[in-house]
Amino acid sequence: MQTLAFWLTMTLFLHSPCRSMVRALVSKQLVLQWSPCRKLLSTLHQGSSGINEREDPLQLAQNAFSLLARSNKSWKRLGHLVDLGCSITTPVSSIADIGCDHGLLTVGLAVSGKFERVVGADVSPLALENAVSLQRELDARPGLDLNVEFRLGDGMAALGDSEIDVVCLAGMGGNTMKSILTEEELDRVGCQHILIQPTNSRPRNLCKLYDYLQDMGWGLCDERIEYLSSRWYISTRFSRNEIITVTQSSSCCNTSNALPGSCLELLSTSDLMSHAYNGYVNHHISWLKRDLQVTQICEEEKKWLLKAKEYKLS
Repeated sequence: MQTLAFWLTMTLFLHSPCRSMVRALVSKQLVLQWSPCRKLLSTLHQGSSGINEREDPLQLAQNAFSLLARSNKSWKRLGHLVDLGCSITTPVSSIADIGCDHGLLTVGLAVSGKFERVVGADVSPLALENAVSLQRELDARPGLDLNVEFRLGDGMAALGDSEIDVVCLAGMGGNTMKSILTEEELDRVGCQHILIQPTNSRPRNLCKLYDYLQDMGWGLCDERIEYLSSRWYISTRFSRNEIITVTQSSSCCNTSNALPGSCLELLSTSDLMSHAYNGYVNHHISWLKRDLQVTQICEEEKKWLLKAKEYKLS
């Protein structure tokens, strides 16, 4: 049945403007490497006559989102991942956006100028068609050449050995992320930093994902939070050779792993993300208290609840 669905998809694609891409895809049995030269719109610089190397990377990426996205919600949700990538202080030159979908985040990472090479990978040919359309829109305008490459593949299978310094995942659940971020694959591609933004930010889901990565030796380095359309989006960076100091509230939970929010707790009260995190904590404390009235909560939720209560008292 999967084979039939695949050939039906290919039949539809053969009538699209990207016939050559699809035929190459069929002939290579789902192995596609497509690396056109991307051009940055000159208007990204909001009136600047040329590229200023000292331009704020985040501002460049945000300008790209403003031009290409349907609303500013895309930047509010995904911009933190660009920020986390740009905040890496150790030398990095390449990043892969796994599950790139329409390619907007991939382009944003490239526009920032932080990385010499940016790869977007997705298992869906339809998703890559969206990325191709985006490429056409960018190619139609003059500006900066960007090294962006889109590939069809499942998870990190689209990446070569020792090829990528940073792996970025967004728009998927924690279990899917764990199935992609295996120790074997992370070692194979040479990954040193992981950026994640799970779709479900409930404490127990984040705790399981955080524990999974930390048990493999990845250190929690930084976090961002955004409240958007009645949902919280928490973005996190893990690195091989870096780790924050686990807060006292985490150690009181009898765990050697940092819990979700360990970095956000350190924010100044004047930081807007601090207000978003307070809202997140208050909401989930109330939620878990209601759960406790009718049922048991899991161990991950117990650890997080103790930590959250201590944070509120500090």
